[in-house]
Amino acid sequence: FLEVWGNTPESAQRMRALLAALRSNSHFRQAVLDKGTHGVVPLVREDPRCWADDELKRKRAEWERAGLAEATPKLRAVERPCPECGGRAVCDSGATQHFKRAKSYAHFRCLEAHCGKETRWTE
Repeated sequence: FLEVWGNTPESAQRMRALLAALRSNSHFRQAVLDKGTHGVVPLVREDPRCWADDELKRKRAEWERAGLAEATPKLRAVERPCPECGGRAVCDSGATQHFKRAKSYAHFRCLEAHCGKETRWTE
């Protein structure tokens, strides 16, 4: 670890992660023992997240999906037929302020590769 990462806080953190992975993940521990001293250099260069057991990897993937779902903006749009080609389109509708009277609108964005047009209707 010191040859590859030097005397840095990151090398100490990686060493602690390796020791924790060896304690908690029996498959990883056996793989390290099977490789012997020839597997040390590739092991040192690996990402410590891949040393986790399958359960922790599954949890991390679930946390990542949940975080992305939380960060993704929610669309008010609904999928409707495209007014141009009849394919699938995302339709966003609402009302805008206009001189003394609100006007309603519908904005269609076609999802089909051959069309891809955007149409805006106002009343």
